[in-house]
Amino acid sequence: MIACLRALRAVTLILLIGYFVACSSTNQRQIYMRPVSIETVEYYPFQVKGYENTYPARRIVVIPPVDKRDFADVGGVSREPEDGHPAVGVILDQSGKIDQRLYGPPLEELFQSALASAAREAGMVSSTTALGLKPTLDKPGADYVMATEIKRCWV
Repeated sequence: MIACLRALRAVTLILLIGYFVACSSTNQRQIYMRPVSIETVEYYPFQVKGYENTYPARRIVVIPPVDKRDFADVGGVSREPEDGHPAVGVILDQSGKIDQRLYGPPLEELFQSALASAAREAGMVSSTTALGLKPTLDKPGADYVMATEIKRCWV
């Protein structure tokens, strides 16, 4: 009986050692990603607490932001849009080479809508317009006009 237990332990130990040797000798499989990915970027309302309904109920018009990203911090990575989707980042592999290029929705529309939503959360009566700054300022009806620039957006 004791001899059977010793033999069973020896076989179990040999199987475990064989399993670990086999696992350590297998090559890591390279996972390939699609070269391009169109990401979803969206505004999540009511994430910043403390400013809800703190502004007077004045009318504000948000004009489309101007994309003024200079891409100074992306170091030689192509920043050209893909089928109308602006470049928003890259995923690098372990050696630092680009594994996947990331693109997002049109940033101007996204940011304009997010700013108008944030103004509503703050208590203002907000709207958006496709007009530029000068035509919006010349048009009566708004207490405020919000003009913005996108300086950085990269992951």
